Amino acid sequence: IQGLCSILLILVFSFSIVPAYFIGKRMMDSNTYSTTPVLGGAVNLTWVWFPAIIPTWMMSLSASVLVLKWTIIGKYKANEVSVLSLPYLQWWFVDRCVEVWEFWVGRYILNTPLINLFYFLMGAKIDWTTSVDSFIREFDLVKVHENSSIEHSINCRMFGEWNETAHPTLRFRPIVIGCKCTVKGMVSLGAAVEDGSTISKLSAVPEGAIVPELSEISGSPGFVTAKLKLNGVKRNSVSQIMEGGLKLLWLVFELYLFFGAVFLGQYLWVSRLPQSWRYAPVLQWYLLILWFNFISIFTSIIIKWILIGKRRPGPVKETVYRKVADWAADWHY
Repeated sequence: IQGLCSILLILVFSFSIVPAYFIGKRMMDSNTYSTTPVLGGAVNLTWVWFPAIIPTWMMSLSASVLVLKWTIIGKYKANEVSVLSLPYLQWWFVDRCVEVWEFWVGRYILNTPLINLFYFLMGAKIDWTTSVDSFIREFDLVKVHENSSIEHSINCRMFGEWNETAHPTLRFRPIVIGCKCTVKGMVSLGAAVEDGSTISKLSAVPEGAIVPELSEISGSPGFVTAKLKLNGVKRNSVSQIMEGGLKLLWLVFELYLFFGAVFLGQYLWVSRLPQSWRYAPVLQWYLLILWFNFISIFTSIIIKWILIGKRRPGPVKETVYRKVADWAADWHY
């Protein structure tokens, strides 16, 4: 059955390409907007379709995952299911769909308002002021309060013991993250992290544990290593909107930067290749990939020096520009 579901997963992925295909085809049929003459018009370059079909395909795949989640599972609930059951198969198929979405779409929108929007539509209760820089599963069982930072994946499920006398099981329990928390380590299912606490890197909060407020957790299993002071500075709503808006603008810039690099590569190489040669398309793609690699390295260096400049030791002020500049340089790299 899982083999059949894997084939269905391929069909879901292929189906999401259909809207992008029709938009691209429509633009290709309109030569005025989709082709650019090269060296007197001897060769035409198709180019305008790219900035349109990529976002269309990403939105189509996201919509497909949303529909499948709510159709097949509905809301995730705290319970325990047998691996040899229909509910497990439903969870497995949707989980594989989400895995595909994370690889093709999710990783490009981490720590932007788009990831918060997608998780909200999937059923997660995540405050819009939360910074989500890692992936979340079993969405309806996740609750994150305001001004928190999620830097480690959150999974609200765990397999039970596998032995010869009992069928393997999969259990689900909710996870709650309080206000102004920073999660850099693993938080197991059923755990609650109270306000102002920090889960350090390489740490693990055990299943069902309650992290006291204003605590720093280290180790695996995690234990309280320090008491923290509550940061009374509340993030300004205007600055958060500006930060989210600038990140969205940067995604648009990256899309057109990638398109521009491909278009320029086409212009440079296609016009110089003998079009009658049977291997010209293969060589063209090879040269485009090589060209894009060099362009990516060059633009990464330029963006770093323009946005960040030279790093110096010492305290810094976390302004909106600095946050967005750090994020943008890291995203492009």
